[in-house]
Amino acid sequence: RPARIVAKGGSLSVPVCLMARLHRTPCLLHESDAVLGRANRLVAAFAERICLGFPLTDAIPKRLHSKCIHTGNPVRPQMTGGSRQEGLRITGLCEGRPCLLVMGGSQGAQVLNEAVRAQLPQLLETCNVVHLTGRGKQQTVEAPSDKYWQREFVAAELPHLYALADGAVSRAGAGSLSELQANQIPAVIVPLPGLAHDHQRLNAEAARHSGGFVVLEQQHLQTDFQQSVSALRDLR
Repeated sequence: RPARIVAKGGSLSVPVCLMARLHRTPCLLHESDAVLGRANRLVAAFAERICLGFPLTDAIPKRLHSKCIHTGNPVRPQMTGGSRQEGLRITGLCEGRPCLLVMGGSQGAQVLNEAVRAQLPQLLETCNVVHLTGRGKQQTVEAPSDKYWQREFVAAELPHLYALADGAVSRAGAGSLSELQANQIPAVIVPLPGLAHDHQRLNAEAARHSGGFVVLEQQHLQTDFQQSVSALRDLR
């Protein structure tokens, strides 16, 4: 007999929220993305409040707008407590140059990896590159070790890489965007097309409207990548 239910979506939250409805227990929902996921859509009608990770957009049904409040997404405190000097020590990169962080989400993004590798000589003319490739996607790259650093995956090091980064290239997952925003890192966002409810594209557009982000569609990676990265200088 809880006093209130807090649900984050996912299939397991639906029966819990339905039982809460049956027992007249208030429900509070949180939606990380710019559009409601399937589970939250099912129970939104009888939720007391819907907390949004992104500002309210037309992707949320108008009948629910009165219930919505923009709270943002939770970001662990340690993610904003990194040290630039520790980032330099971890990577071995030279000091005094801007640093671009490239990450494609928890599994990496092969199209981002290919774009970076294809244009790495041009990138290294103006900045250092920290490249998180995703598991199984790291390759040997001929580049100066004090200007280019790659790993498949990092954990405890990530806050220090955020502290080191002057700009980033990222997918449009809610967690990554929230951490970049919390660290005030301008970023080129490349949404992954074809996901449920097209949520990465909607996340990217919502983030762009909030400021500090450039949206680059995946099909334009090869032609517009350098120009988009250069535009990050104007967002600092």
